[in-house]
Amino acid sequence: MADLLNVHPIVLERWFALERAIRRAGYTVTVTSGFRSRAQQQKLYEARQRGEHPFPVARPGCSEHNHGVAVDAVTSVPERFLGGAARHFGLVWAGPTDRVHFGVFTQPQWRAVVHEEGLC
Repeated sequence: MADLLNVHPIVLERWFALERAIRRAGYTVTVTSGFRSRAQQQKLYEARQRGEHPFPVARPGCSEHNHGVAVDAVTSVPERFLGGAARHFGLVWAGPTDRVHFGVFTQPQWRAVVHEEGLC
């Protein structure tokens, strides 16, 4: 089960609102990841480097998941609706190259945060 206990409460509130809307619309949604420790991120990063993981994976410490501000979920919602649906609930969908990722920052915003905070 995904660790949602360590996801920031505001992110959780937004995520659960989106999840409810997805289900009410008749689509499926399964959370696959929430908060990830650096060790978990390292394993996932290595799997991606070996070609065993289909989605982008940030280095440990550089991922929104390591800081509790993102949720990954598999959903049957058509891609053309995901971005707008996420925005409606205050989230950012990463797009078709990382279809499962929902966070609160755009990529440029997150890069600025990790740079400013010296996280990566």
